[in-house]
Amino acid sequence: MPNYLIAAGGTGGHIYPGIAIADKIRENEKESNILFCGTAFGMESKLVPAAGYELLAIDAKGFAIKSPVKIVKALIAFFKGKKQAARIIRDRKIDLVIGTGGYVCGPVLAAARTCGVRTLIHEQNSFPGKANRFFAAGANCVCISFAASDKYFSRNAKLVVTGNPVRSVFRGMTREQARELLKIDRDDVLLFVTGGSLGSRSINNTMTGMIKSYFSLGYRVIMSSGPADYTMLKKNNSNIPVGIFDIREYIPDQHLYLAAADLIVCRAGAITCSEIAVLGKPSVMIPYPYAAGDHQRMNAMVFQRAGASVMISDKDLTPEVLYETIRSIIFDKSKLKEMGEAALTLAFPDAADHIYSCVRVLVSKKEDR
Repeated sequence: MPNYLIAAGGTGGHIYPGIAIADKIRENEKESNILFCGTAFGMESKLVPAAGYELLAIDAKGFAIKSPVKIVKALIAFFKGKKQAARIIRDRKIDLVIGTGGYVCGPVLAAARTCGVRTLIHEQNSFPGKANRFFAAGANCVCISFAASDKYFSRNAKLVVTGNPVRSVFRGMTREQARELLKIDRDDVLLFVTGGSLGSRSINNTMTGMIKSYFSLGYRVIMSSGPADYTMLKKNNSNIPVGIFDIREYIPDQHLYLAAADLIVCRAGAITCSEIAVLGKPSVMIPYPYAAGDHQRMNAMVFQRAGASVMISDKDLTPEVLYETIRSIIFDKSKLKEMGEAALTLAFPDAADHIYSCVRVLVSKKEDR
């Protein structure tokens, strides 16, 4: 059976698609060997092993920096990581390298090219990352999630529109099932708030300000704050009962909370959008204003135009605006239903299957040699 190496790192937005692809390969090829490549200090060091896959760490640093000293360090890490990745590819007899984003992809994709191993790239966002744009021309297949992003790639890139894969745990998960597992009463009105895998200070501060200004909400709030603000937020809000406002540093089983929620407040990262769409959930999206190419705003606009979400610009975000926006939706069952149904129309439930088809084409070509 084939041996796969998946390069994914940095944020959950890159790591979870890699896990979703790995799950689909495992589902279809019980005996195949699937390895992940990442850094020892990134989120992948926790998320990948938790998903049941082996992670092999290499050196890698980001290049989005202005300091000449740091650029030199990043170059040194790149070449060291490339050498480490090449050794993994040869020692583990890798048949296909799959890159789903993060700066760890650079040295791994470069190593694959040096070793003559086929590569598949998956790009989650409407505006592609630097490493994916650079290596796309030499890749054997580039799976993109938005047809409009083709203009950012080289004319030589072999593009296939697949959508974003979501992990198998999202399939068929209902509000009732999720609430039973989480022991949340079926009649509770639940708002779930997340700023992404690393959290969002803007959303964290606005939400806590809203809670303090409008204490009698009539609904329960669970918020994934991210690690940076967690300690401070818990200390500053210790007088608020957890049954009203429950702040968590990180929620590994976030799919359950997304499924259990009546309404979701979130950033507009590609994977968050895909997960919300597959679950058919209404949302309030607050795009990260510094995302490359302003792609989060473009993602949120798609959902707003479909009637699946209400978008609030980060610059307009205040406790008052957030409170009024949530209040206008969360108690209106008809509106929640309409928004959820609109979200479902934006889903790519078969994205993982489409990507796996591309994987099989590349592996079959190698097997036919």
